This record gives sequence, structure tokens and C-alpha cells, in this order.
Amino acid sequence: MRLDIRADRLLTEASVLLRRTKTDLLTAAVHVYVERHREQLERALRAAEHRISEAEDPHRIDPETGMTKAEWRELWSYIRN
Repeated sequence: MRLDIRADRLLTEASVLLRRTKTDLLTAAVHVYVERHREQLERALRAAEHRISEAEDPHRIDPETGMTKAEWRELWSYIRN
């Protein structure tokens, strides 16, 4: 993990003062950050899952082509043969 110079100095000073390793402090900080942003992370995950399921739906109409994936596959199989 790369930190900017200021953050690395703060981390170094805190680790010396607290007698903990920099890794320990970073691990604790990540846990706190994730816990504080858990709702936002869960919303983002649900939105991503929704986009993935929509993209995989063979009956969803593609706005660019006006066709479903099933229709698109059928057309391509007809063209190839």
C-alpha cells in the first residue's frame, strides 16, 4: 500500500507513540472505515448485483439494438449458418 508523505509520517508517529506496528494501525483503520461506511458499501453492492443480473437477463431489451439478447443470439446463429 502506498501512502502520501504526510499520511506516512502521521502513521509512523502514531505507531511509535502507541507502540504498535504500522500494519496494526492500518488494519484497525480499515476496519473502522468499513464499519462506518457499511450501509453505503452494501447499497453499492446491491446496485452492482442488480446491474449484473440485468445484463445477464436474456429477455431484457438492449436500448441500442431494440432487441433482446435471445433475439440477438438467434439472429447471429441464423447469419452464421
